[in-house]
Amino acid sequence: MYGNFYSEDITVPISKLVEAINRLRGGISIKYGRPVPILAHIGDGNMHPHILFKQGEEELAQRMYDEVARIAIELGGTISGEHGIGLQKKSLLHEQYLKRNNIVALNLMRNIKRLIDPPAI
Repeated sequence: MYGNFYSEDITVPISKLVEAINRLRGGISIKYGRPVPILAHIGDGNMHPHILFKQGEEELAQRMYDEVARIAIELGGTISGEHGIGLQKKSLLHEQYLKRNNIVALNLMRNIKRLIDPPAI
């Protein structure tokens, strides 16, 4: 049916799990007219919502992926619980740090990276 999926990796505070699931299943799923299956390590708030899409729907899938990450940010969680950031979430990490007034921490991480890998900033 869909053939492709992105597996998200968000974490929310345990007290926000029900709200996160409702926003994924009742919000994003309904908005885009497709299921959002969720795999999880639910005891620690780590969830892997799956963004299902067909070939040619990559832009739609990315919008959904970004919305899922923003749910985590809005609920006081993080855009990655265990799998890292990578290029797909780079702008979302900046958004997460802005939301929490942690630009100082982000700049510290950039400076550490410069020490280890100066040409690849």
